[in-house]
Amino acid sequence: MRTIALATLALIPLTGCVSLHAELPEEMVRHIAAEDGVELAALCSHEDRHFSEGAVACMEARPMACDPTGRWIELEGGCN
Repeated sequence: MRTIALATLALIPLTGCVSLHAELPEEMVRHIAAEDGVELAALCSHEDRHFSEGAVACMEARPMACDPTGRWIELEGGCN
């Protein structure tokens, strides 16, 4: 691990830039966005998959939609 860190630091003067990727909890991202006045679309989760606001998924033979609050709501009808 130390070798990777040192190799990365050694490349900084050669490339002139560094890219850093981090995973932040969704609630923290939404809080930071709200402080900056940015409205983010809702996200819903099902079976380790993420769906954006308005997405429809079939769950146990029932169609469900991701609402603006990030919750699943049941739709009328059945799944095709």
